[in-house]
Amino acid sequence: MAFLIWTALLKVSDLTRYFFHVERQKSEPDNSGFEYANHAEAKKAAVRYAGELLQYNPDLFQKTGSLKLKLMDSNDHQVLEIKISAIH
Repeated sequence: MAFLIWTALLKVSDLTRYFFHVERQKSEPDNSGFEYANHAEAKKAAVRYAGELLQYNPDLFQKTGSLKLKLMDSNDHQVLEIKISAIH
């Protein structure tokens, strides 16, 4: 029984916390983050999130003309940066 509990705890602890920092006119840091199994899963989530920001807040993008999302891991290493700019 103790082995099963230890194994379950080990799997939970294998997750890494990732942070999605957004920059439009100003920085909007993510202080909570989300846990993912690996960089690949976190990158997929970052791309989806950037798409949702554009889909649900198009006026914010049109006002600033740019959007930057930085995906950082729990060691504050940059994993991915997504830059979206409008050419007027």
